[in-house]
Amino acid sequence: MSTASLQTGGSIGARRGKFYEFYLKNLLKEKGFFLDSSNSKTEDNIYYFTYRIPDEEITEIDFHFPHKKVGFWVTNLGLTQKIRCQKCSASQKYNEFLNISGTCPHCKKGKLPDLKKEGYSCWICNNCNRICDPFDLEEKICGRYMPKAKQKCNSSNFETYADTSASSQAHKQVYYRTGELLEVKTSEKHDTLCSEIIFNKKNEWRVWGQVLEIFFDSTLFVFENNPEKFGSDVFDKNVWKFINDNLSGNYPSNPFPKSIIAHVSETRTKKNKNLGVWLKEIEKGRKKYWGEKTPFAFPIRYSIFTVLKSLGKQNNVDPYEIGVLQYSSMGKPITSSKMKQAQKRCEQNGYIKNGNLTSAGKQQIEFAKQEYQKIINIVKNYSGKIHPNDLWLRRKRDLIISVLEKLLKLSIKNGWYKFAMVAAADVKELDATPFINTQFEPLETLTSIFLDDFKKNGIIQEYEGLESGDVFEETFLRELFSVGQSSTAYIIGDDAKIKLPNGKIVYVQDKSNTSFKKWFETGEIYGSGISYKDFKRMIGHNVLASFKYKNNELIYDQNRYYVGIIDGGWASTRNDLFRMIKSMYTLGVDEIFFADEIDTKFKEYLIDIGQN
Repeated sequence: MSTASLQTGGSIGARRGKFYEFYLKNLLKEKGFFLDSSNSKTEDNIYYFTYRIPDEEITEIDFHFPHKKVGFWVTNLGLTQKIRCQKCSASQKYNEFLNISGTCPHCKKGKLPDLKKEGYSCWICNNCNRICDPFDLEEKICGRYMPKAKQKCNSSNFETYADTSASSQAHKQVYYRTGELLEVKTSEKHDTLCSEIIFNKKNEWRVWGQVLEIFFDSTLFVFENNPEKFGSDVFDKNVWKFINDNLSGNYPSNPFPKSIIAHVSETRTKKNKNLGVWLKEIEKGRKKYWGEKTPFAFPIRYSIFTVLKSLGKQNNVDPYEIGVLQYSSMGKPITSSKMKQAQKRCEQNGYIKNGNLTSAGKQQIEFAKQEYQKIINIVKNYSGKIHPNDLWLRRKRDLIISVLEKLLKLSIKNGWYKFAMVAAADVKELDATPFINTQFEPLETLTSIFLDDFKKNGIIQEYEGLESGDVFEETFLRELFSVGQSSTAYIIGDDAKIKLPNGKIVYVQDKSNTSFKKWFETGEIYGSGISYKDFKRMIGHNVLASFKYKNNELIYDQNRYYVGIIDGGWASTRNDLFRMIKSMYTLGVDEIFFADEIDTKFKEYLIDIGQN
């Protein structure tokens, strides 16, 4: 079996993405093209790298050919088939760029990596001058350093294994790329042919690969029907043919998304006319709550973390043991490794017996509740250091209490162990919770508290979602691809679905984006970096759900509204801090509210939409 397409996800996947970009740069150089880092030349043989088109926009086109008016995006997901050393790789992530050495798979003579060269150049064979994928090396040797043994592994025993963790996120990548496509296609310079080069096989994208194909003008799944070794003459020929066909005009503009592009373009034009007024209102709110005209809002979870940090980790409550006890009382299956380890401890301590909760186990849950109540009382009486922009601890502490009280109530009702994680005051663990049903996101609880009040006062008729999990929306893709009702393909999730008195529907996405690490160390609120992706994902997500496909025609749903509620740092470039938010707004998100505006501007918005 060929290993040409083996990949890893996460940060290693990012390295692999840069490796593919390096490969394409070398391929273009071989074909007589040159990188213009000034982004000013327009000759036939010039290309730009990570170019923003047009100048006032955010989207980066990875490889842009200005004279040809063709742009290529480069994308990769972690494939299901991966590699690791059997001797030293205990985890499922193995960094092949740092740990593998071996013989060139092309000429069978060169030794790689060539440590005399810098960067990814070390993967170009000094004997045959072909670029090599570390996974393809022959006579592999593991160079992973083992601290306990104080030496390198030096094993030659490698194995392949399956991992779907990265490819399971394909739908998010589709939202992201679709959002970028719409930004380029609806800009003033909308004559760019948009192409995707995807270093994956189509099945790694599950059902989502074909979505990119219906939006982009052309799409290449590099490893699809290209079994030759990465970097071989045949492999390069297949990749170059796709690039050259685009540059030669053999791919026409894709007709399918034209009605979507026309609608988004019209929306963008209308909103741009009122953009200045809209932005002044945003700035006014930021001035009121943040103290300056900056796209920031203090995350309510950080208000809670402030108190928890002052306490330090409390070891008298084990959240995972409480989780096991909660699950046992409700008959939920225990699957995660941390929970399974906690299950053994609970059995040893006599909290559960034969899978059933004992009286000692029930007492342990009650103890955790009492410890959690102590946290609530400490929040009420907290008088320590408070961040100057912490709106919640300074001026709206009652809302923090309401959030914590509701979190406890819901945790007991649904068998969650979120409340126990708060009681343990392990802030880093709280922020890194990997399980979707136990993620600690007080912004969603805060939103639900206000929605409860709006419902009580007749502003909204009802709502679904938030802490109880996503509400699911069917996309036009289901009709387009003739998906049966028994399938869950192309159904996407929103945080809340609100029904207004006049029958209109408002969907809500809560997004809290801030770098926890920087805040934990410095107390400063920075954008986390994921906000750049999240705002484009919101655009793509919205487009897929806002159209219906009937009688071979795409129809926009006039009675569906889509809003974002955000906190944390959403600043864009220094020249225009609000650029990201403006793009999200003009490209189809109906409105954007900061978390501190839910009971004011968001409330007014719902009243207005619900009456018109």
